Amino acid sequence: MASISVPVSDEKILEHLQQQRGLNPGSGRVESIEVMAQPPAQNSDVSHVVTVQLRFGLRLGEVEELIGF
Repeated sequence: MASISVPVSDEKILEHLQQQRGLNPGSGRVESIEVMAQPPAQNSDVSHVVTVQLRFGLRLGEVEELIGF
């Protein structure tokens, strides 16, 4: 099957996800954004899947709080 590539800026994708899907990276740093075409599936209107990787730093002592020490 043939494929077509169309450039879309990361900022436009993030803006769309924030406005339409409620994405809130907060204090996180966006590491990567990947858009993959989704093969047609029965009863689905999804054509693409977006993966956003965020990175957050933990301060000293936060890990210990999470594990209960």
